[in-house]
Amino acid sequence: MKKIIAITLAVLMAVTILAACGNNDTPAPTPAPAPDTSGDTSTDPAPDTAPDPNAPITFTYFQETINGTVNGIQNNPVADEIRRLTGVTLDVTTGDPELFSILAAGGDLPDIVACLGDATLANNLISSGQVIRLNELLDQYGQNIKRRIPIALEHSVNNFGDPDDDGLYYIYSMTEQADLENPHYNGFIGFFTRYDIYKAVGSPDVSTEEAYLAALKEMVDYYPTAPNGNKVYAFTGWSEMWAWREPYGRIHHGSPAWIITEDKMTGEFITTMSAPDETFWQSCRFYNKAHQMGLLDPEAFIMNLDQFIAKIQGGEVLVAVSDWWPPDPDVCGEDAALFMLPGPFPVFNDIYPTSSDTGYSFWWSNAITSNCADPVRAMQFLDWCNSDEGSRLIISGIEGVHWDYVDGTAQFIGDMFKYKTGDSSVSITYDQEQGVDQLRALTGGYWMLDDGVSNNLSLSPQLKIVRAQENPIAIEFSQKYGGPDALYPGQAYHALVKSGQFQANTVTPEWWNLVSWSFPDEINLIYSRVEDYFVANIGKILMSSSDAEFEKAVTNAIADLEAMDIQLYIDAVFASVEAAKAEYAAR
Repeated sequence: MKKIIAITLAVLMAVTILAACGNNDTPAPTPAPAPDTSGDTSTDPAPDTAPDPNAPITFTYFQETINGTVNGIQNNPVADEIRRLTGVTLDVTTGDPELFSILAAGGDLPDIVACLGDATLANNLISSGQVIRLNELLDQYGQNIKRRIPIALEHSVNNFGDPDDDGLYYIYSMTEQADLENPHYNGFIGFFTRYDIYKAVGSPDVSTEEAYLAALKEMVDYYPTAPNGNKVYAFTGWSEMWAWREPYGRIHHGSPAWIITEDKMTGEFITTMSAPDETFWQSCRFYNKAHQMGLLDPEAFIMNLDQFIAKIQGGEVLVAVSDWWPPDPDVCGEDAALFMLPGPFPVFNDIYPTSSDTGYSFWWSNAITSNCADPVRAMQFLDWCNSDEGSRLIISGIEGVHWDYVDGTAQFIGDMFKYKTGDSSVSITYDQEQGVDQLRALTGGYWMLDDGVSNNLSLSPQLKIVRAQENPIAIEFSQKYGGPDALYPGQAYHALVKSGQFQANTVTPEWWNLVSWSFPDEINLIYSRVEDYFVANIGKILMSSSDAEFEKAVTNAIADLEAMDIQLYIDAVFASVEAAKAEYAAR
C-alpha cells in the first residue's frame, strides 16, 4: 500500500545548504495545493523506434541553483562535453520551491525537472498529468538507472501516485552508499575552531563546555584584532536561525535542535524546545554564556550570510559552524585552519558518507513533463547521466582535463587538483567556471564505478591526504588526535569514534523516509509563527545580561510557544511518526 510522504526537514536543510556551497541554505518547501482527486490519467508515451541518441536536441531543464548554476543555455567545458557526447544542449531555469510551484500552477514546467516541494505537490503533478509515467521508457532506455538506484525506484513507485497503480513518475537523486572506513576530510556541521590560535595559547583543556568557553576567551585575549583591524569574537551568526539551532543540535544528536527532530543516535524523534533542559535551550544557554564572556559578536543577528562568511574568512571569528568557509590563508596566514576539537560535544556530525538508498525522495527527483516533445530522448539522456561516463563527467569533470587515471586510479589532475587542494594559484570559483558539479541533480547520486573509484572524486582518500599535506597544521592536528597513521583530520575523528570516545551518525532508519511532513494549513501556520518569533527574539534571548535574565527569557519564550499552540504541531509530527512506523512494520 502506498503512502504519501514528504521529505524530512533535516534532509531539506542538508539539501539547501549543500546546494549553495557546492556542498547552502534554502527555504522550506512551499505548501502546495491539495492533490487533484479526479484520478490519474497519465499514461506511458508509446516509444516506437528509438531515435538517434546523439542527434542534436535542446531540453529545457529546471533545477535549484547548485554550485553557481546560471540560467539559460549552458556554455562551459562540462556542458560542451555533454553536448559532444550526447547531442543534448541544456537550457536551464534555476529557482526555488516557490518558482517551481508557480511554473506548475501555470502548466509551464520545462521538459525535464529536478523537483522542489513536498509530497502533496508531487501527487498533484501526477494527477494533473503534468509529469508522465516512466515505466515503459525506463524498461527500454533506463538500464543504468535501474542498475544504480533500484531501491530508490521501488520507493518512488510505492509512495507517489495512485495507490492501486505501479506507476513510476520520479527518478530520485542524491542516493549514497555508506563508507565507514573512508571519512570526509573535515566533517560537516559543528564547532570548527581556529586550531592555530588554540595551539598558540597552549592547547588548554576543552573537556567541558565551561572549559571550552574559557579556552576561547584565552584565544580572543591572545588574538583580539583581525588583520583588517576589527575586533575578534569567538562566535557569530546571521539574520536567520541556522547558526543557533544547527551546530549544537548536530553535535549532540546528529540533527538540528528545532521544535521536534530526528535523534540520529537513538533513531527516535525528540522535542527540542518544550522544556528548559531540551537541546534548543541548551544551545541558547551555551551562546548566552559566550555573550556574557564577550565572545559573541553583537552583529550576529543583523548580518546577511555573505557578511557572516566574510568575517570568518577575514579572521574576525575563531569558530565556524561548518567546514565550508575556511579562513583566507592570504589574510590570516598559511596555518589558519578550522578543526573540531575533541571536547565536550559527543558527536562528530556526518564525518562519513552514509547510506541513503532513497536520496532526497521527491526533492531533486527528476521527472519528464508532458511539455516534453521527445520523452524517449529525455529518458535516454537521464540514463546516460546515470552511466559511469555521464555521472562522473557531471560530478567530477572531464576525463583528461579535470581528472584522469594516474597509476591506474581515477583522480583529479591539473587545475582541478589545485583547486580541490586549496592552491591559490587557481580561481576560487574554478569549478563553477568549468561547470563541474552544477548539474548533479541529473544523476542518481554517488556510487562506486566499475573502475573501483566513486563517481565523486572529491571522496577520494588520495585527494584528502594530499590536501592535508599542503597544510602541515592539518597533519599535526590529525596525528595529535588520531595517532601516527592519521593522514588528514577526518581520520583523526574516525580514530576517536573507533576508540569509543565519541559518536558519529552513520545510518538513517528506513522508516524515516515514510514520515510525512505534509500538514494542514493551520499546522503549517504554527511552524511559521514559531520561526518568525525566534527570528524576531533570538538576539534578545541570547544577549541576556545575566543567568537570571536568560532563564526568565526562556520561561517567557516557552509560555509564548504554548500560546502559539506549538504542542499541536508537535502532536501532528508524532502522529506522522507513528503512522510511518506502522507502515514500515506492515511491509
